[in-house]
Amino acid sequence: EEWHAWVSSTKEVLMHKKARLGFARAHADRDKDYWDSTLWSDETKITVFGSNGFKTVLLVELTK
Repeated sequence: EEWHAWVSSTKEVLMHKKARLGFARAHADRDKDYWDSTLWSDETKITVFGSNGFKTVLLVELTK
């Protein structure tokens, strides 16, 4: 019995692709001044609890 550590695979982070594309098309004609005054909520990642690191998964290699 031998243990191996792996980094777990991540889920795709971009969700709601159709809604995002619709928003982009609806606001494509806005000027630069409009977008300069917009605060984007996804620009800063703040972690209050937990880790910013990878999630490690321990697996046992089973031999027959």
